[in-house]
Amino acid sequence: MADIGDAELLESLLSFVQTETLTRKQITPATDIAWDLGVDGDDAHEFICRFADQFNVDMSEFDFDMYFGGEGFDLIGLIKSLVGRKTKAPMTVELLFAAAKERRWPRNSRA
Repeated sequence: MADIGDAELLESLLSFVQTETLTRKQITPATDIAWDLGVDGDDAHEFICRFADQFNVDMSEFDFDMYFGGEGFDLIGLIKSLVGRKTKAPMTVELLFAAAKERRWPRNSRA
């Protein structure tokens, strides 16, 4: 992807998220890919791979398990979410934007 301005990059990223997640919800920088859009497991892995390819982002510092759960039923995760303890860091569009802008996944990107 050629160097573009922040506004153009954000617009491109918002469009990418909208298209890749097939959502009709409004996408904003605060949108959480997993929590708000329901992207998890294998779908999240495919999403992140397409994101890295589309925006030429080095994902060597990316920790999938920090943001997303695995495929299938997770009883422990369900119990934790029911008692109000969110166990995963938010994967927001804003975080994706920062990674796309720097062309690498940020270190220590836990919110």
